[in-house]
Amino acid sequence: MRLPRAWFLPPQHDVLAMLLDQADTSRDAVELLGRWVRRELAALEPDPGTTEIVQAIGAASRACRLAVSMLPHPGAAEVAEEAGRLLEPAEHGYRSAIIALDAEADLRAEIRRRELYRRAEHATTAMARVLHRIWYAVSKTG
Repeated sequence: MRLPRAWFLPPQHDVLAMLLDQADTSRDAVELLGRWVRRELAALEPDPGTTEIVQAIGAASRACRLAVSMLPHPGAAEVAEEAGRLLEPAEHGYRSAIIALDAEADLRAEIRRRELYRRAEHATTAMARVLHRIWYAVSKTG
C-alpha cells in the first residue's frame, strides 16, 4: 500500500495491520459484553437502558472497525464521525438506567446494574477516544 506523503506512522512496521487486529479484538470484546449482559441480567426484569447502551456500543464498534480498515483514506474520518453518532444513544441509555435504579428494591440487583453501567460507560469513553484518534490520524495525513 502506498501511504500518503504526510503519513506520520513508521512505514517499516505494519501499524495498520496492528490497528485492524486491535479493532477486531475490541469488536469481539463488545460482543462478549453483550452476551455477559444478557447472562448477568437474565434473572432480572428487562432493562431498556441497558439494551440501549449495549446496542449503541455494538453498532459503534462495528463502524469503528470499518473506519480503522479504511485508514489512511480520508473517508475513515467520516465513518468515525458516524460511529460517534451511533454511540450517542449509549449516553441516553446510561442516564435513563441510572435514574431507574432509584426504584430498584433489590440491593444485589442494583449493585449488578451499577457495575454493568460503569463498565459500559468505560467502554463508551474508550470508543469515543479511538474514534477521535481515527479522525486525528486522517487529519494528519491531509
